[in-house]
Amino acid sequence: MAIRDGRLVAAYCENLAPSGAIVAYKFDEETGTIGKVLDKTESWFSEYGDSKGVCFNADGTKVFVTFESDKALTLLDRIEMALDSVKGLSISKKMVALSNKVYKKCAKNKLIEKSAFSNNGSPSSENFECAEERVIKKPAKNGIAVFSISADGKISENPQEVILRRKYCSLENIDMVEHRCVITDLVNSSFSIYDLTRDIQLRQPVQTVTLDDVAVHGAKFAPDGNLLIVSSLGKKVANQRVEWSTWTSPRQDKIFVFERASPPPLS
Repeated sequence: MAIRDGRLVAAYCENLAPSGAIVAYKFDEETGTIGKVLDKTESWFSEYGDSKGVCFNADGTKVFVTFESDKALTLLDRIEMALDSVKGLSISKKMVALSNKVYKKCAKNKLIEKSAFSNNGSPSSENFECAEERVIKKPAKNGIAVFSISADGKISENPQEVILRRKYCSLENIDMVEHRCVITDLVNSSFSIYDLTRDIQLRQPVQTVTLDDVAVHGAKFAPDGNLLIVSSLGKKVANQRVEWSTWTSPRQDKIFVFERASPPPLS
């Protein structure tokens, strides 16, 4: 979450399907009370994946949101998720209610090949079996989305800019102070520092720090920008995938404190 000028913006994520939302709440900074919902944006994330970290830019007119969408979902995965949405019905009624809707939506969004459908848009029995194993084509990237936000907490429906990461990663959290930005990468066990005066599109970090045997998760600058607090999950990363079976016992979650150095931004 991020707080600025009476607005608290929170990111929601981790549904079964790639999805997410950012929600702005009224926030009383004197009492710490969270008030009414000011606005919500979620439709865009249904195409791109989970919203993760969120922060305001320097003047508070934009929110930067990291999103994660490198989830390889088969058609069967998507159907099972759709069925979960109508719990309480019998299996036969679930299939009747959802089959055409699910299949047509997948075809419309090019999530499976058209050959899996007959001419009238219904599933073709002879082609459906092979289509089950095909991986859904979208979403397929990780990156940062930049949304505008007004003084009264109204968030733009779509981002002004989307900065995609072409290489495999899992961007988790983001924070900004002055002209510096930090982004954590869970899968690659690292965090990167960017200089916004020279690289507003966050293309080339001025420094990347990799931490061994942990998965880097949260990052937050101190208000004066001289310290950076980084939290990590005590698990190892192997073969570019987070292996949940590698939790150590006892767990070794850690918090790291980095101090700003000169001339490098952090060390």
